[in-house]
Amino acid sequence: MHAPVIYGGVEQTKYIVETTGCGCAFIDYDNDGWMDIFILSGTRLENPPDGATNRLYKNNRDGTFTDVTKKAGLHSVGWACGVCVGDYNNDGFDDIFCTRFGQNILYRNNGDGTFTDCTRQAGLWSPEQRWGAGCSFVDYDRDGNLDLFFSNYVQFSFEQAPVPGQNNSCIWLGIPVACGPRGLPTGRPWLYRNNGDGTFTDVSERAGIAQAASSYGLTVAAADFDEDGWPDIYVACDATPSLLFMNNRDGTFSEEGILRGAGISIFLRRTSPTIGTFFITTMERPTFRTPQCPHASASKPVTCVGARGLWIWITMAIQTCL
Repeated sequence: MHAPVIYGGVEQTKYIVETTGCGCAFIDYDNDGWMDIFILSGTRLENPPDGATNRLYKNNRDGTFTDVTKKAGLHSVGWACGVCVGDYNNDGFDDIFCTRFGQNILYRNNGDGTFTDCTRQAGLWSPEQRWGAGCSFVDYDRDGNLDLFFSNYVQFSFEQAPVPGQNNSCIWLGIPVACGPRGLPTGRPWLYRNNGDGTFTDVSERAGIAQAASSYGLTVAAADFDEDGWPDIYVACDATPSLLFMNNRDGTFSEEGILRGAGISIFLRRTSPTIGTFFITTMERPTFRTPQCPHASASKPVTCVGARGLWIWITMAIQTCL
């Protein structure tokens, strides 16, 4: 396992797509009882090296691994981001879903050490360019078939993206940097129901997933968070409140991230004796009020800095009142 993970330029990165990095997954793809490893990779905008590909490493059962990427049919060059593993067609062999900038890919395990790209056949091909981020196989309706949930990070295109230093979202501490995610259009999460015949149907609208607040979605985790016997879904977001989709047990979800205390992160730094008070006026409108910012209210929520030197950060959405 000596091949490097390629992601963006060596000396500098011009676009956010070069900066996010990618994931990996453990998978016993050949059902020999030993965990193998699937490692994602990106590429470069100019002159990508030959080694810029996702890689599957077979466990040799002696503490070593062998690169079987080409043999398995998994050679792919592009901007991979996330990966999840599950047996979506119930044939006893784990399959792979890989999120990417451009087009996500569903790899069906053929049961003979190889995989087949079944994205179009399964109904998961997108007619428009997306930036897939996190994903999870989850049987949200408990019908015995693994459904698929994935998040999108931002809406991005090289043709329209600003360059470092072009606007306020492309400057950090006075230094030109790759723009985003702030200043770029948000992505959105998607839920696809498994039809039980190797295909999926988009149920994002019907299930209440598409109605969630706009977000820069990244990692996805599925678990029964309230222990009611039905899987829920959490989406960790960048620069926007994270999302917690609670399963209503009728094929729909309610987004309750802020309500359940899982939607926002708050950091305080104090160099002044005046701290002020934090409170939530309603469970959907988190509000900060300090002596210097008395105008905060449920009808007009704002995030305030109450004194010089006090920084309140709430998912990077900050308004100042000095």
